[in-house]
Amino acid sequence: MQLANKLFALLDSDVPCDVIKKWLATAKHKPQQSQLDKLDEIVRTTTMRPGITTQTVARLQDIDNAYSTVVNMDYFPVTIDQLPEVNGQRLTPQQFLRHIRTNINYLINTDYTEFEPYQWYSVNETAL
Repeated sequence: MQLANKLFALLDSDVPCDVIKKWLATAKHKPQQSQLDKLDEIVRTTTMRPGITTQTVARLQDIDNAYSTVVNMDYFPVTIDQLPEVNGQRLTPQQFLRHIRTNINYLINTDYTEFEPYQWYSVNETAL
């Protein structure tokens, strides 16, 4: 309720400056050209439904064209002091991220949701 009455209440609280800097960095993130090209490729290869454009399917929201000056940003940092071992081998940071990405359904309660590779409009990311 406090935010409804005072939009900048979080900034009035004791949010450390380094957290605010991370919020700003996230808000200013610019995708790589390869990511934008992939969105365009999804639209170009779509043959199942007419009228599919980057504006209707693969639209990238731009903070510079936001509707409001107020941005709701959640930030949940995770600190890993020691990387886990999988099959007796300590993972590198890259291996750990890959392990999470490729085994995410074993790490969550799939009674609520599941993750699967994107397989729509002639794009199949199963091999990724």
